[in-house]
Amino acid sequence: MLLLSHNYARFLGESLASVLAQSFDSFEVIVLDDGSSDDSLAVAARFACDPRIRIVAHERNEGFVATLIEGTGTLSRGEFLVMVSADDVVLDPDAFAAQVARLRDEPRAVACVTAFRKIVPGGEGEVRRLMPGNRTITGAEFTRRVLTEREFSVMHSGTVIRASAYHAAGGYRPDLSNYGDFALWLALARRGPVAVVDRPCYGYRLHEAQMSGKPQRRRAVLREGLAVLRAEAATARAAGLPISDARALRTRGADLALADAFAGRRSLALRRCGDLLALAPGIAVTSGGWWLAAGRASLGERGWRALSAVRRRFR
Repeated sequence: MLLLSHNYARFLGESLASVLAQSFDSFEVIVLDDGSSDDSLAVAARFACDPRIRIVAHERNEGFVATLIEGTGTLSRGEFLVMVSADDVVLDPDAFAAQVARLRDEPRAVACVTAFRKIVPGGEGEVRRLMPGNRTITGAEFTRRVLTEREFSVMHSGTVIRASAYHAAGGYRPDLSNYGDFALWLALARRGPVAVVDRPCYGYRLHEAQMSGKPQRRRAVLREGLAVLRAEAATARAAGLPISDARALRTRGADLALADAFAGRRSLALRRCGDLLALAPGIAVTSGGWWLAAGRASLGERGWRALSAVRRRFR
């Protein structure tokens, strides 16, 4: 497995400890530090006595995508691949065991995904489940859900991928700086079914360092996302799935705004809503996710709770 870090010394110790606490212990942990200027390497060194740990350090920052491609290409040697970002944690000590068991029981499955819990400043947040029950779904069904269901979200950290399927799918695309995982899930699903473990095995941490507040950067990320959604919808149609560009864009185009709105980053969420309105106005005003993000960010947590209570009363 890969544990990627860039200036995440404050999170790295907890993340590494959660990985090494797994009941399934037949794995190698490659700690890939991408040119950190903080104490990340010193934190990693505290765990170096564990024979499963291998530390690889870049002298300079190569970037997240380049580091991912290096780690999953020339460095990884196992039957399965799993990436954990240093700011995320493994919540379930049996996570790896459960996912590997599912993949060994389902030899055609290309990956195993799980539910996850958001970790927000000050405590734990909501649990995001893909579907009830441990099951295996076809690649076509996985694709349909990813492109047309807003709540069907796959966490990057912790998804266990069959290495042979990863390489057959072409791996992470070097031209995608923000939507590489999204494109990878769909490329994998074109090659086989996906197994699901229906319990929150991982924690996805929301924090300030994830913010992309500069207008040019925000809009570049959004343009990339819209282009990927259009391309993936077209590929799905070519495979016989009736998914229009507009449907995929309405479903997933406001994902980043929604994430910021529900993490309490209200001003950033509203700026992202404004970006989508400027770049794709027809998509924005017909997207339930866009209205949800704008409403949640405008009202704040207390206002949103009050509105939700009123809505429940009149249902």
